[in-house]
Amino acid sequence: MIQLEGFDLLISAILGLVFTTFGPMVKQAYEDYKQRQIDPTYKRPQIPASPKAKRAKTKASKLFWVKTTMQIIVSAVILYASIHIIMLPGIDAKDKQWAYASAGTILGFWLKH
Repeated sequence: MIQLEGFDLLISAILGLVFTTFGPMVKQAYEDYKQRQIDPTYKRPQIPASPKAKRAKTKASKLFWVKTTMQIIVSAVILYASIHIIMLPGIDAKDKQWAYASAGTILGFWLKH
């Protein structure tokens, strides 16, 4: 079994979050690709949008990326601090409780998301 420590553990956690976040988009793109292999004239059905709806969609898209980016950054910082405290030798179990709680909260947030 592979033992991850320190920075390797942090990188694997961040990659897991990224794959979890973008997984549904990749799945949809792959399903569209498979459908185009079966039917070369296939195009994903799209509803024509009004100019007002297009502006709202652009604004919502920008806000989505800002929100997602901030969620990833804050999660990475908290996870790094938690893992760092958990892995440091010489720290009492009572002092590590907040680190375990923080890591569990972040994990729960991303599993729910």
